[in-house]
Amino acid sequence: MILSSISCDTLLDEDPRDLIDPGRFYQSETDAVAAITGIYSHLLNANTWGIQMDILFGVNHDLLAPTRVLGAGQQFMGYRWDASTERFRVIWRELYQGINDANLTIREVSKADIPTDAKNEAVGEATFLRGFMYYYMVAMFGDVPLFTEPTTGDNFSMTGQAPRTSVNAIYQQIIQDCQQAESLLPDKHSTQKSRATKWAATALKMKTYLWMNDYAGAKTAAMDIIQNSSHKLLSEFADIFDPNNEFNDEIIYQFDFLTDQVQTNRAARFSPRGQDDGVAAADRPFVFTLGFGFFTLFKSFANSYAENDLRRAVSVYDQINPDIPLRYTYLPKQWRENEPRGNTGLNYKFYRMGDVYLNLAEAENELNGPTQEAFDAINMVRNRAGVEPLSGLNQEELRDAIRQERAWELVGEGNHRKLDLLRWGTLGEALSARLKAEQAEPVKGPNNVKTIQLSVDNYQDFKAIGPIPASEILLNPNLTQNPGY
Repeated sequence: MILSSISCDTLLDEDPRDLIDPGRFYQSETDAVAAITGIYSHLLNANTWGIQMDILFGVNHDLLAPTRVLGAGQQFMGYRWDASTERFRVIWRELYQGINDANLTIREVSKADIPTDAKNEAVGEATFLRGFMYYYMVAMFGDVPLFTEPTTGDNFSMTGQAPRTSVNAIYQQIIQDCQQAESLLPDKHSTQKSRATKWAATALKMKTYLWMNDYAGAKTAAMDIIQNSSHKLLSEFADIFDPNNEFNDEIIYQFDFLTDQVQTNRAARFSPRGQDDGVAAADRPFVFTLGFGFFTLFKSFANSYAENDLRRAVSVYDQINPDIPLRYTYLPKQWRENEPRGNTGLNYKFYRMGDVYLNLAEAENELNGPTQEAFDAINMVRNRAGVEPLSGLNQEELRDAIRQERAWELVGEGNHRKLDLLRWGTLGEALSARLKAEQAEPVKGPNNVKTIQLSVDNYQDFKAIGPIPASEILLNPNLTQNPGY
């Protein structure tokens, strides 16, 4: 993996400015790789996808909830945040530092005297990562300052005096970045498999087109991946999550965590916490010693899987055996049972082929209605799951079916559910529907109704996006606050 190739056991303790100082780097291929490593250091640490982004996108939607609503659980499940909330500030600063490092890498590596292939890969990956970071900045904050050149000096991690740029303009920049990255990145990496490829850029482009309601663009991108990449649906759903084959053919892009080097405690957030379920210690499997119990499935969602759906066994764990039911329902596809509690190598999957086929089905249905092509795309995913194919639905019915299929297929992965609900504009509606479903569920988790009630009571439409951090507005008078905050 890229991080392990550059002393990844100490990487995240380094100052990224030291890693990519123009006076010391950009003189060799190794320097170019180090520059990319510096960008990734902003994405895999606790301020972003190591912890904060995972919590921000992992809860406060309608599929996952913590076993207890304390601390981050209460703040985020309860939509109890404002412009002074520290989590938004650290995410904002970390991602802008990453964007600045990407801009610096693009500028300096482009003029470095290094082999063309190495130059293209570094510039292409930095360009992709800039687009990737802006994709999330827009989803979290709406209009934000846009930079395509590096800043230096005291404003290294700030936005200087820059005003906010419109969401649409940033989407256009992301598309441009993706197209540039596609032209520079290889189809696949033979050794450093965690590095972004052309197809990661195409997947990000597909996602961005969907946010723009450009369904023709999204369809074209999805078809490009399906027809021209080496990625494919695995025949067995469970195999996608095999820790011994993390870089399987289904996966297009993921963050590569590694035990003892670039570790994460994310698996612990999905694993059971022994005391939560009232099960005698002697009856608890080993995984019950590893968990925080922070991400569990709502019972009504878990019970929505068809009995013959092959994804259920991989996605739903609600009993130790038929005689020992659990209070909560867990997501075993995100467990790592043989690794330390806070030091696992669970990769963070963003794009895979099941997602691509469902995006194709959505784009085709929105573009042309419920055509056979749309049905074929969703049925590729359903056939693997062992459930009956769909047919004969009208456009609205197929739209609802695709949205439900995405929940069953992708729960707990890649921030998909929260992003989907935000993109569809249905977050508040989904929270209210889950509350009703949990209230009607005959076997509930002890806190499930309380948790979703907290979300419904505190959610307001303006909270679909977060506040611009108050500290950043103090530093940059040209920033304005989002309405409602």
